[in-house]
Amino acid sequence: GYFMDLLELQQQLRIDGDVTIPKRVSVTPWSEVEQTPKKKYKWSTVLDNNYTIDLENSKAVKSLVDIDWSTIKGFKRSEGGSEGVFFVEVDSGIVVLKASRGVISSELFSSFTALLLGLFAPTVRVITVYNDGKLTKEAKELYDGMKEKDTHGFTEVLFELPHLVLKEFVLGRAMNKLDYFSMREYFGSEIDLSENGRNILLDFGRVIALDVLLNNSDRLPLIWDNQGNSGNLMLEKSSGQLLCIDNQLSSFNNDTAENAYLEKVRNLIENCRNTSPTPEFDYIRMKIKEFSDFDVQSEGAIIIQTGFLSIVDRSNEIDISEEVFEEWISVIGSFGLRDTISIDIRFILLVWNIFKSKSI
Repeated sequence: GYFMDLLELQQQLRIDGDVTIPKRVSVTPWSEVEQTPKKKYKWSTVLDNNYTIDLENSKAVKSLVDIDWSTIKGFKRSEGGSEGVFFVEVDSGIVVLKASRGVISSELFSSFTALLLGLFAPTVRVITVYNDGKLTKEAKELYDGMKEKDTHGFTEVLFELPHLVLKEFVLGRAMNKLDYFSMREYFGSEIDLSENGRNILLDFGRVIALDVLLNNSDRLPLIWDNQGNSGNLMLEKSSGQLLCIDNQLSSFNNDTAENAYLEKVRNLIENCRNTSPTPEFDYIRMKIKEFSDFDVQSEGAIIIQTGFLSIVDRSNEIDISEEVFEEWISVIGSFGLRDTISIDIRFILLVWNIFKSKSI
């Protein structure tokens, strides 16, 4: 169906770099999903699951579709992820399982948008746990496979949730964990950036365009008054390709705040046309230096800014519209997710129309 087509397209993107979201085929909605009352649970702060996975030398499953959960060898809780993130090892490789108590629809929608903009983000899939009050076929297979290997009661807690999120395992290095010498491996020297380093910085700018479009302040603090979270950017270990993770979106609950944000976006793009780099992008340069001691210099800030403008200038060619977004929400909702109301299509299109009006 359409949802699986999106997963295939995301894989194709890494090869072709240019894909078109297909028209949605009919999707049969799940029956009303039983909502299990939320219980407060604090995931263990000590990684006390005895199973060990050599992540440095592991491979990812080739596809998130049709995983044979009967071949689970074991699983390990990640150090990161307050909601419970697990690396699950099956015969075909590693997959990431997330116990999301937050807004799943937002992450799915944001990941689709990243795909449409040509960005590298992990593929994501939802497992519906309950259908008509009973475990779905896949959820039952996953439950049985995990329960057999579980010595700490994680499985019971996971399956209190109505949905679980599967994510592609990518061996990468979080940007906020890179030091000066690690940065040199990917970027070259501060005064002579490598071709690979320049390409990474262009992708920085493209990710910023995604975040501006979706008002995602939890990554790089370009026009947001916060510290950001550079841990939501990773470099794929072997290639150094920039990977954006934990993509989210937000909107405003009053016209004054919304209008102020839209004006910031207009001013940002206009300033980018007249100044290189703008203070905002020079600030991103400073943030990179802050966590890594590596200075990409003004040249690097200009490259990031160029990447941002590349999305703005392609905005009239990219198929973002109310119709496309409504199709996505229909697909996401077909999994029984009730939080699609958190996705404000109107607001995103207002920002996108600013991109289009400022493109050259």
